[in-house]
Amino acid sequence: MSFIIPSLIDSPGNQKTLYGFVIVMSLISIAIGIGLFKYKNWGRKILIFFSGYVIFTKFLLVSHLVTFTGNTIAFMSNNAKDTMSLIYHIVILIVFNLKSIKCEMH
Repeated sequence: MSFIIPSLIDSPGNQKTLYGFVIVMSLISIAIGIGLFKYKNWGRKILIFFSGYVIFTKFLLVSHLVTFTGNTIAFMSNNAKDTMSLIYHIVILIVFNLKSIKCEMH
């Protein structure tokens, strides 16, 4: 937040939209985390949905059907970030669709 708040005050309009998106996604992630922490099935389902969404968008980025210009992290290449994100979200889809996890979350 110490990075985002000053950036929102002094940044051009496009950055405010990007940071607004990041804040909304962060709040959704917190809600998902609470649901998972409390073993709620809705938390698992929302996590699976968003992981599938991220995988879909990564394929669109790799195929160059869409482009993303709101890069907020510059310490590694976009390809490396996309690859790591793709692997992470595939693992989430696999793990949270395991029968044992589904049973535990009911």
